[in-house]
Amino acid sequence: MKYLKDNSDYIEPIVYTSALQPYTAKILQYVDPDREVFKTCLHQNACYLFEIKEESILHLIKDISRFRNRDIRRSVLMDPKPINFMMTPENAMPVFEYTAEY
Repeated sequence: MKYLKDNSDYIEPIVYTSALQPYTAKILQYVDPDREVFKTCLHQNACYLFEIKEESILHLIKDISRFRNRDIRRSVLMDPKPINFMMTPENAMPVFEYTAEY
């Protein structure tokens, strides 16, 4: 977190989650209580629905290309779910899923 705070002139970390707003707010109370790092937070309503009824597939997809006020060439989507990279694969950075297990 210190790195993100110290470089806030160059980095704009955004929380983009498929979770509902109340859940995200609760997590951010612990991670960034003063909202010094994550000034922008996007929730489930900012995701697209990806559905294939015949195959019983239903996912919420994140798409960073829809945000026209940011340079997509300087944007990275870090996510543990590869399906979230389908809209902007060139901006993908896979990460391990956090499960809160020790």
